[in-house]
Amino acid sequence: MSRSSFLSHSWGSRQKSTCRQVDLSRIMGYLLVMVMEKQQKRKAGRPSNPVSKKRIVDIATTAFAEAGYAAASLSQIADQIGLRKASLYHHFPTKKSLYSAVIERILEDIRKLVIEAQLDKGDYIERFTRANSLTVEYLASQKDAARLLLFEVMGEGTYVRGDGGEQVQTTLSAIVYFLETGIEAGIYRQQDSKHLALTLAGIHLCYFAIARASSDLLGADVFTKEMIEQRKAAVIEQTRALCVKEEYANTLDAG
Repeated sequence: MSRSSFLSHSWGSRQKSTCRQVDLSRIMGYLLVMVMEKQQKRKAGRPSNPVSKKRIVDIATTAFAEAGYAAASLSQIADQIGLRKASLYHHFPTKKSLYSAVIERILEDIRKLVIEAQLDKGDYIERFTRANSLTVEYLASQKDAARLLLFEVMGEGTYVRGDGGEQVQTTLSAIVYFLETGIEAGIYRQQDSKHLALTLAGIHLCYFAIARASSDLLGADVFTKEMIEQRKAAVIEQTRALCVKEEYANTLDAG
């Protein structure tokens, strides 16, 4: 190869190499900008590892039930979820908003159970049995729900003192309506449906709200499958005596 050809070839190679370096530099610069933009978005409160609101509320339910509203720590809740506290604020801007979401979900779940039983195709006796069974199953599956809800209502806490009081009344009203339809149909005993609704709420909530005391008295963990079935049978028998006319009560035995 002649000197001129060699120089020409070398220059061309260097030129191509320089072009490739420029292209790589541009690509790296572009990627760096993208990374920085994502980091800026995360700093604004968007979590880098998104979690569902359901998971957040699940963990917060236990935290609030164990520590109470005042003592519960958002930092600890965020740690248990695997989020930064700033990321938790992206979902719930305040402790109060998170606590409200916890209580509202419990109330909404109970309303759904009552409505589901009310809409059953069965007769009033079957609906009655189903309403009680569903409620026991729910409170047994959500171990902290009864304790948290009962303590909040009894203590007239943060949620009840605010707009949440209306949600509590809406849930109780759903129970009242369920009972009134049975009374009007002549199946349930003629009595004050509002007082009866409060009595039934106490029967269901207190047992699981004081789960440790209940377990000690009964000599078994109330959250085991066997004890849940026993509780369902006991509640149906006790509420039958309160609600159902004697001439219809025996039809419950078959259920």
